[in-house]
Amino acid sequence: MYNKLSKKGISPLIATVLLVGFIIVILLIALVWAKNYVQERAAKEGKLAEKKLECENLDFSVTSAQKSGSNIRIVLKNLKDDNIEKWSFRIEGNKAEIKQNYEMLEGLEIKPYEIEYDSSKTGDAEKVAIIPWLKVVPGYYVPCSGKNIVARV
Repeated sequence: MYNKLSKKGISPLIATVLLVGFIIVILLIALVWAKNYVQERAAKEGKLAEKKLECENLDFSVTSAQKSGSNIRIVLKNLKDDNIEKWSFRIEGNKAEIKQNYEMLEGLEIKPYEIEYDSSKTGDAEKVAIIPWLKVVPGYYVPCSGKNIVARV
């Protein structure tokens, strides 16, 4: 005759060993992920700090700045051999308007930039603040705000 009470379950010792093993595997996965995350973050921060230091080497000048209606033509001269990948132009009148430009100014190059602004927003443009940016990685730039120049138009 078949007795239902004779069946045994998993022993408490084996259950404990399996549970501890499962927890160790989970902890190892979390540690590997955290290590990779920290290394990736440190690499990104290193590149960012490197570019911020490169900002100190930048030097450029405005050779001319002229206003014509709602357009401003600014000619910039790169005085160093480092490329400047992006520009912010803050057009200031009664109010301010910021325009971004992704035309690179190569080392020792002189280049004109045409900036169209909305005169109904800014009023009569009086000056333009120019901020250079350096590319860290594709699609991500760091501003060199300490190297900005203000040009009267």
